[in-house]
Amino acid sequence: MNTIKKFIKEWLLTFSMKSSLLSSKKLERFAFTFVSLGAVITCIVYEVVEDKLTAMETTILITPLLICAGYNLAQTEKSKINIKKEESNEGA
Repeated sequence: MNTIKKFIKEWLLTFSMKSSLLSSKKLERFAFTFVSLGAVITCIVYEVVEDKLTAMETTILITPLLICAGYNLAQTEKSKINIKKEESNEGA
């Protein structure tokens, strides 16, 4: 029960200006990726059930998802680099 309270507290802190263990950027990226993935999987399952899906259509459905994943990964790495630079500037 204590863990749930701590998680809820940290989650609520992400929407404030106070520091939190969770990052609002990461939550936003996760939500966007989760919704996109759900939409693509729903589309693929529907098309497979209807026997209408071709290899080209599969490629068209999956390519934007992979591009989004690459973009999210690049943004996360960029954020990590910026945080390390800020920490090194504060320590100097």
